[in-house]
Amino acid sequence: MKSAYLKTSLILLLFVTTICATLYAESVGTVNPKTSSDISVPALCYHRIISKTYSPYDLTPAMLEEHFKLFKQEGFHPITAAQFVVFQKHPELFPKKPIILSFDDGNKSHYKNVFPLLEKYGFKATFFVYPNAVSKKPNSPYLITWNELTEMIQNGMDIESHTLSHPFLTETRTTLDNPRYLAWLDHEFKESKDILEQKLNIKVNAVAYSYGWYNTVVEKKAVEAGYQDIYTTNWGPNAPSTNPLSINRKVISNELHLNDFDRYINSRPLAIDIVRPQDGQIFTQSPVEIKFKVLNPNLKKITMVIRRSKQVVTPDSQGMISYTMPLGIRPGFYMIILSAYDAQMNFYMSSWGFDYRNPDGSEIAQTGP
Repeated sequence: MKSAYLKTSLILLLFVTTICATLYAESVGTVNPKTSSDISVPALCYHRIISKTYSPYDLTPAMLEEHFKLFKQEGFHPITAAQFVVFQKHPELFPKKPIILSFDDGNKSHYKNVFPLLEKYGFKATFFVYPNAVSKKPNSPYLITWNELTEMIQNGMDIESHTLSHPFLTETRTTLDNPRYLAWLDHEFKESKDILEQKLNIKVNAVAYSYGWYNTVVEKKAVEAGYQDIYTTNWGPNAPSTNPLSINRKVISNELHLNDFDRYINSRPLAIDIVRPQDGQIFTQSPVEIKFKVLNPNLKKITMVIRRSKQVVTPDSQGMISYTMPLGIRPGFYMIILSAYDAQMNFYMSSWGFDYRNPDGSEIAQTGP
């Protein structure tokens, strides 16, 4: 009986979400279905929005409002992660110039500073929350509360998972098949989803990797926990055809110049066929050979950035590019960032990542945003 009730509830939820997405798209104007393959959907990842910044990942409310003004001026229409998954299945529903605004961690500033600005500009956003950051008390001057998150949901905001405790998910000093490590991953993904759904009376379908690091083992555990959409911190806009288990999302810092920010949100997906390493692939031996095919023949030169290494590479007559990384690279997550301009100076971008580990399969501790 309980199972049938849950199934009926989920069907109704999907129906309501689709109807709301349709009404939203109609209210802002949709793209022509014939040109849906040209849709570009940048996703932005913000952190704390506070009056005094303490790290590159903090923005002031004035900085955020500057971005919001730019969205208005250039005709962008913010959508949520929940809407994106519906629009992927029905590209004709995408609004003109869609953009995903997301805020990570569940910080108090999201309620105090971000929520009012979103209301002021009529925008919706997704908040990736890890439950351990939410206050256990009904009122807190420092931590966001369940009541505040509920109020945000009631006003159209989207709450999704950011794991339970925000750890480095790929970090382990043992092998990736160690039962204790796998059980820990299960707990991080499942417990977060369960708590958010129970406390907020919502359905959580998306998760954002804490620190953005992942591999095929981590992805598998996220899927097993019931997540349908997974957000990374890889660069580049998304498209209707983007793999829902690897959605790009650029971390925004206060060091990003507004001109560069504007160029990024107006970028187009750089279409490639990845040969190796595959997205999230695990390597324990070097050298690592990177090989991919550029599908747009109008892109003659590609800038490739891997951590602090930057080079300009040229596709061969078949569009193929090969590059061998130097020996002795350190264990950790490596993002491969590609960018290019066409003859009309349209900017294209794409990226993916792989996990390089010690020969025993472990990975040393790292730090990140």
